Amino acid sequence: MNNLLIISTGICLFAQTVPVLIKSIISWMYAESPSEAAIKNEMQQLEQEMASISMVDEFAKYTRVQRRHTLLKKNYADGTMARVSTRNKIQIFLIYFAKLFNGIAVAVLLYFWRNEPVIVLPKGTLWPINIIYS
Repeated sequence: MNNLLIISTGICLFAQTVPVLIKSIISWMYAESPSEAAIKNEMQQLEQEMASISMVDEFAKYTRVQRRHTLLKKNYADGTMARVSTRNKIQIFLIYFAKLFNGIAVAVLLYFWRNEPVIVLPKGTLWPINIIYS
């Protein structure tokens, strides 16, 4: 009888904590890479350079810097989208796998211990609501 309480509590804790752990670990594993950070830093430098260049007076130089910034921005967006997409796919797969495992564990508990009470309390412990729970 005590084993059933411990096992069912463990399964409930598993169901609540594993998705949070999976999200944390996957987010940590698929964090921004150093190359993405370098591209982001370079984009910021190019933005500062574009702000310091007069578009009217130095149009060719401004356009060159703007094209480079646009290319870096596109590459950064593509890399970020690919990383986030992969992270989301793995995260969803692992969370659903954990939920499936939890569902199977609950089904096994229900099958093997369907006639056993989870916990037995002394008579009169839940006096005002014992009629509902009995």
